[in-house]
Amino acid sequence: MIKSLLLSLSLLLFTTITLAQDFHVPENVNLYTKEDYARYEKDIIAAAGWLESTPVLNNDKKRAMVNLFVMDWIMGSPTINIEMRGFVLEVMKKNSQFPVVFMAGYARYVLENNYDKSVLNGYVAGLKSITHLYKLRDGIKRDKKMEKLIEIEDTGKLNEWVQEKLDRRKKS
Repeated sequence: MIKSLLLSLSLLLFTTITLAQDFHVPENVNLYTKEDYARYEKDIIAAAGWLESTPVLNNDKKRAMVNLFVMDWIMGSPTINIEMRGFVLEVMKKNSQFPVVFMAGYARYVLENNYDKSVLNGYVAGLKSITHLYKLRDGIKRDKKMEKLIEIEDTGKLNEWVQEKLDRRKKS
């Protein structure tokens, strides 16, 4: 029973990693209407997976293409609105790859959850995306703030931490 479960989990993990690595950036993208953006939602979801699970080194050209596609889509999307708050920027500042990965993770959350407008849930999803990439270590600068964020996530308190940061902003 345990062997079967381990085999199933291994296959699921391998399939997820393989699918994320096989992402192809759409060509001849036209983003003018709401329908245009809707047409690429599945690609944004796949791009988010690829960005967070693909090592930074040795993927410079493709990462740049994926980043451009994601940013173009997010910046014009009628369904996604991401405000980058100071506490998130502070956590990401040592690694220039993180902002796009954060936004892609946030957008993926919104798209996979019926266009949920929860800033808390979007931030948590985006932060989980950057912690996932950080843990790969390949081409990522070590950062005490990221280490602390991972510790918070590992203890199951990421939602509380983000909510506390969001509440502080409301009080000021």
